[in-house]
Amino acid sequence: MVHRRAGCLIFPHCQNSSQLHIQGLHAGQQCRSQGSQITGVQTNDTSLGPYGIVSITRNGRVILSAGSFGSSRILFMSGIGPAAANLPPMTEWIHVTVGQNVSDNPAVRSGAVDNPPPADAAQYLKDRSGVLAASSANVRLNFWLSSVGTDGKSRWAQGTVRPGGLSNVSTSYSYNASQIFSVTVHLSENVTSRGRIGIDSNLQATLLIQPWLVDPVDKSTMISVLSDIVAGVKTVPNLTLIEPDNCTTIEQFGE
Repeated sequence: MVHRRAGCLIFPHCQNSSQLHIQGLHAGQQCRSQGSQITGVQTNDTSLGPYGIVSITRNGRVILSAGSFGSSRILFMSGIGPAAANLPPMTEWIHVTVGQNVSDNPAVRSGAVDNPPPADAAQYLKDRSGVLAASSANVRLNFWLSSVGTDGKSRWAQGTVRPGGLSNVSTSYSYNASQIFSVTVHLSENVTSRGRIGIDSNLQATLLIQPWLVDPVDKSTMISVLSDIVAGVKTVPNLTLIEPDNCTTIEQFGE
């Protein structure tokens, strides 16, 4: 069991320890090192030490948990990563694959308009309860589909269904905005596309290579999954798929 304090997870047996100190609202800028040995962390608060550096002991460790972009940026600024992405003198670089092989789940969203069952509509109009009273924030339907790509790998897609959720609809159909529900499809497990994170001229972490649907098999698998979903929607009475509409192919919609 753990307790959450100031954005950190703290085990009960050490939260009152004199050796534990939580310093919030400070930014870690880079790791300081001698050769391949990390000696401390430089922050934006000079009250913590000279130049804002917090030193660690010889056997100390630094854990970065600033996310894919934030952690990569700190490592780049520390001279840790591919040579082309680093700023300190070349003699201080530590060549490892920071920011490479980045993976993320590509997502495609579609929308449909439904004529609600009379009983559900009557219940909602009577006392604002029932299925139609559900909000997209906390009530949704999830489903999963698998598809074997041309490379023989089975990839999984997750679909999330929620009422509303479409702010910009590109469709040739007229529709009632109060009757929309949306489906978001994420291609997730066994995705093989990879990207790369680096830093730009403003020293901000940025994508050098986008990780979404780079592998053509990932893309063809996503198209296959979307085609299956669209085919299923067409079998439901009184349900109209408005995006993609009848003027947009699945391939165009997946771009």
